[in-house]
Amino acid sequence: MSEQPDSSAEEVLLVQDDVVTVPSGKKASFWETWLGLVKCSIGAGIFALPWAMAQSGLVLGVIAMALLAALALYTMLLLVRLKRIAQTVDPEVSTFSGFAETIAPRWGRLLLEICIFVCNIGVPAGYLVFININLRSIPELPFASSSFLADLICVPTAIILAWLPNTRFLSRAAAMGIIFLIAALVLTLVFAGANGSFITSSIVLVNFSRFPLCFGILSLLFCVHGVALPLQQGMYESERFPTVLKLGSACVSAICIPFAMFGYWAFTTETQGYIFCNIPHNIFLSIVKFSLALELLFSIPLISFPALKIFQQWVGIKESSVWKRRFSITLLIVVAWGFSIVVPFFDNILSLVGALGCATVGFVLPPLLDVVATRSILKTEFKARDYFNMILVKCGSLLVFATIYLNIQDIVQKYRQSGSGSSFC
Repeated sequence: MSEQPDSSAEEVLLVQDDVVTVPSGKKASFWETWLGLVKCSIGAGIFALPWAMAQSGLVLGVIAMALLAALALYTMLLLVRLKRIAQTVDPEVSTFSGFAETIAPRWGRLLLEICIFVCNIGVPAGYLVFININLRSIPELPFASSSFLADLICVPTAIILAWLPNTRFLSRAAAMGIIFLIAALVLTLVFAGANGSFITSSIVLVNFSRFPLCFGILSLLFCVHGVALPLQQGMYESERFPTVLKLGSACVSAICIPFAMFGYWAFTTETQGYIFCNIPHNIFLSIVKFSLALELLFSIPLISFPALKIFQQWVGIKESSVWKRRFSITLLIVVAWGFSIVVPFFDNILSLVGALGCATVGFVLPPLLDVVATRSILKTEFKARDYFNMILVKCGSLLVFATIYLNIQDIVQKYRQSGSGSSFC
């Protein structure tokens, strides 16, 4: 077991609770747990929120963000309930995948692991697109405007970082990213205010036909269900965890809804999938772009570790096999890079990952498992909550398929318009 990530790295992993553990004696306080939840929610995807609102329309976008935040909170609280139910069968169960297998032995764990694998390959792919766009749009860099050179530097660097025997440095660098993220948000608001057109007549209020594209982005933002149970397990006062979830959801909504509204209002129909593409170049923006790119480069290995753990289980690679493990993480990062080449559009890749991975884990699996647990373990009659859960499963599934279809359609259209897959601003 010489190659396991250390505890500080494990605390920043996004979606696989099996690898997130907190050593005894290092329990997090209420506010540390809250900060961890907020940090997992607010990442690079926030810069696609104005585009997401442009797809749904202003009014529908605001309603959707508030509603999905509430539903995500509801389904995370369902996870806490499902954990208690599963422990009546197996008291040792403490992880999402563990109680998924306990409640639905035939398909629960496998479906969850597939979604997690997709998410933890897709998010690094989105990060590679984000890094590529950022580096190519900084004219002060020697490889500006060259997608190949940007990837030639970033991909091998991410692989080398993933090979490090101790990931403490990576986790600390990734945690520092919150400073760069805040700076980027402030600069975006300042420069959007200075350069935006603010043509109120161009604002679309409701657009149901393209709403699924917005749904994918919002799912990536709010569905951080994989960290819910690990955060509860690592919290000193775990009985207060539902309050952490409520405050975290409120905080994320309070930051993201105004940012999305202002970004869309500033550029209306011209809103780009990556909001920085709407802002003229300046040296301050270049510094922030480079800092964000560097921080995300350190995050890619950390986010890939859950997919690595699942891949090792699937193919039977032991943790003690150092070179097999390094080969596996290299393969996964290369696959993520390939995904970023096929879908080089920041908005679409995040929307696809949000639908395929996060929405399924957040809006479909928890209510579905709750219904199964009600019938197979509790053996109680259906109540209002069970009918609501079934509606949520069906609506969530339909939106997932609609999001995938519209994104594929949108990607094909962008290729036809540009003649290539370039995502340069």
